[in-house]
Amino acid sequence: MNIILAGLGLGSVAFGAWFVKYRYFLYAFTFTLLATSFYRIYFKHKGDVGIKTKVTLWIVAGMSLMLTTFSIIKNLRAAP
Repeated sequence: MNIILAGLGLGSVAFGAWFVKYRYFLYAFTFTLLATSFYRIYFKHKGDVGIKTKVTLWIVAGMSLMLTTFSIIKNLRAAP
């Protein structure tokens, strides 16, 4: 069982390394989806949106912003 889990871990690392060349496109895609979500919840939605939905959206937005900032800063420091 441990060998299978180790193989899955290595496979996911290799799969993640394949996405490195699409990193900036994925950043733009992520923040486009977040902007669409904010627009639909705060401006376009006609009914009452629950507080849990709003809190979850803010948490996801904050985490996305922190992880993106960390990744960009890390890559800037690693550049020659």
